[in-house]
Amino acid sequence: MIFKLRGRLLATLLMIIGATLLFTFSYAATTKVKAKSGPKAFFPETEFNAGELLEGENLVHTFTVINKGDDVLRIIKVRPG
Repeated sequence: MIFKLRGRLLATLLMIIGATLLFTFSYAATTKVKAKSGPKAFFPETEFNAGELLEGENLVHTFTVINKGDDVLRIIKVRPG
């Protein structure tokens, strides 16, 4: 009688452990971890028409750069194009 009780207890314990492991690994498999894709520069305005200027006249225009990525955007060098 004692052996039957221990056998049932062991079987129940193993089923609980198995169900817990199955739930844990199936949940981990369905949980998606998003990998970083890096910085992504976005320019709302890609060109600017200054119109006609007189010689010697100064012109100032600001281009906006927005980082739509998930990491730091570093602007190392800017040159007219």
